[in-house]
Amino acid sequence: MDGRADSTCFGVDHQTEHQADLVELKALNGPSTAMYKSLPTTTSCRLLRILPGKAKDPLRCSLKIIDLRDPHPAYEAVSYVWGSQKKPNNIECDGVQLAVTQSLDDGLRRIRYRDRVRVVWVDAVSINQDEHAERTNQVKLMGRIYKQAERVLVWLGRSGSSYAKQAFSSLQTIHETYWTAQGNDGSKIPDASSTEKIDWEALRRLYQLEYFRRVWVLQEIAGASDAQLLWGNQSLPWKLAGRATYFLANNKRSSLRLVDDDSFGLLNAYLMYRIPHAEFQPVRFFDLLRITNRFLASDDRDKVFAVLGLPNQDCDQEHGVFFVEPDYTLSRDEVYRQVATRAFDTSPMKLDLLAAVEHENGIRKEAPSWIPQWHISNTVDLVSHRPEARYAPAGGPSECMAWANSPRIVENHIVAYGFEHDTILDSTEVLASRGVDNSWYHDTIKAWLNRVSASIGKKLSHEEVAWTLLTGKDWYGVPMSSLQGIRGEEDLGDEALASAWTYCRNRKLFLTKNGSLGLGPAALEIGDRVCVLLTATVPFVLRPYDGFYRLAGACYVRYIMAGELPNEWKDGKRSMGDLQIR
Repeated sequence: MDGRADSTCFGVDHQTEHQADLVELKALNGPSTAMYKSLPTTTSCRLLRILPGKAKDPLRCSLKIIDLRDPHPAYEAVSYVWGSQKKPNNIECDGVQLAVTQSLDDGLRRIRYRDRVRVVWVDAVSINQDEHAERTNQVKLMGRIYKQAERVLVWLGRSGSSYAKQAFSSLQTIHETYWTAQGNDGSKIPDASSTEKIDWEALRRLYQLEYFRRVWVLQEIAGASDAQLLWGNQSLPWKLAGRATYFLANNKRSSLRLVDDDSFGLLNAYLMYRIPHAEFQPVRFFDLLRITNRFLASDDRDKVFAVLGLPNQDCDQEHGVFFVEPDYTLSRDEVYRQVATRAFDTSPMKLDLLAAVEHENGIRKEAPSWIPQWHISNTVDLVSHRPEARYAPAGGPSECMAWANSPRIVENHIVAYGFEHDTILDSTEVLASRGVDNSWYHDTIKAWLNRVSASIGKKLSHEEVAWTLLTGKDWYGVPMSSLQGIRGEEDLGDEALASAWTYCRNRKLFLTKNGSLGLGPAALEIGDRVCVLLTATVPFVLRPYDGFYRLAGACYVRYIMAGELPNEWKDGKRSMGDLQIR
């Protein structure tokens, strides 16, 4: 298929409007009118009517206001990446020249018909981006807009090579062979003959596309009754691509071939496919934020606002009830504080909030250290949203509740019951992303281990090192009972190294005064304390500061992750009290 939409491509049939369109083409040459008229109701939106044209013709269109509650013309919704904020191109809309990004210009040209109007909803034009109140209300409607669309057109961008054709062909092969033929469970891994038909480099290029990193696409695809991927002049049904992605993400050998330093595109695409399905049980909104935190947004507030429309236990989108209001008059810090306060107040596991904290360039002095900064997503969360995969350093809820005062927010800080367990003596530099080969392990970690072993006069066991690097979990994030099958005599195997890299990237390995090995946040410093907070599912690195603590982040220390410490409280060997975290 060429780069121009023909009269049958994915189309909603508007042939009856053809004569009116010809009249409208002439009218556009007349006097300009104001482009954006006020939306009359809270359920109103604007549809973009793309007038027909040839490949190189100027883009001309008009806007039509509809109410989603009333009968309205069939339309498609466009899902795409804004890309660069520069707007080098113009489209003519109701006689007004509107500057648009290159990505949108390319996308509209790709879907424009030659012989009739195409009616779509596209955020950059359908929403008056300069009106905060309108943006706020339209964000609330977006789930409904995409759900009511006849089809979602997913514009992945230009493709100047054969990657699009090869990637889509490979996904079709995977789907036909391992989804259709093997009973829809994706359990079979490719054998040698079928692997030859799969272009792994093309698939890598596909999942590295910016589209699979953009947070808004989750809601846009999640609500779609039908969706079509468009990459250059190639197209593929999203349902087919999603099923193939499901197989790839759930197969270790295939996943390893698609891992790269800079993108979790495969896992993001898997999540995009998984969330809308009935078997995906809605989680609490705070857990949804953690699950989707790898996705990016050009406006940091959208890390929150873009997922408000996804299924979760705390919202009723059909009746306009959201976890927080998508208010663009608020600053980023105000939005994050609202989310943190509400999450703390409503969650049964209040201190999981602290495990989502990451810092960039150290702990900010001007902001509370315990409020998650959702625009920072450099690590994989140590706290699983699956109860069976969680740690219990304080011995589990029943033991904790007998000892602990309930965590609470007092003025600008959190008060939690717990104790200092140990002090950090030494650490590596931040373990930056360097790929999944052995270089990061041999060049950085083993050299550091040799140095600290010499300083403390004993060699740290290979078993303890392996457990720590893997945070006690296997490839699927499930706690392990042993290291059997994942390591050699002195080194981790390739599969285990890839798994370890997932948890270690952008963290620091550390050693405590008592000789324990741990994996902690990039913000940790020598002298920080490893603390256990009752009811929390991970230990934390806290920094004493002027009579209270600052939170560096969550950590893993092998011998305190499964409730090994409660007896020390009961025997009176360890004192506990309220720790104030600001």
